[in-house]
Amino acid sequence: MAKNRSEIEAAKQQLILDNPCHEESEGSRRCLEKNNYNYDACTLYFDNFKACKKFWNEVKWSRKRQGITPPLPLPDDRKKIKAEYMEKMRR
Repeated sequence: MAKNRSEIEAAKQQLILDNPCHEESEGSRRCLEKNNYNYDACTLYFDNFKACKKFWNEVKWSRKRQGITPPLPLPDDRKKIKAEYMEKMRR
């Protein structure tokens, strides 16, 4: 059965909630499409996606160990956590 526009939008929002690396994933996919699925041309996109997954997995497991729920922060909180991490790395 075909999904209507609101169902598609709801599914997209759920995907963003569940996957903090959605933009990086989409970037990899677009790169592959643009480069006729030449994986060598998209190495930077893949590396960026892997770094994103590693970062958020570390955040998730750290929060689980500390008893913080939800283990994966909500999208609004992700921006703050990422900014704090970037600031910490600059020091």
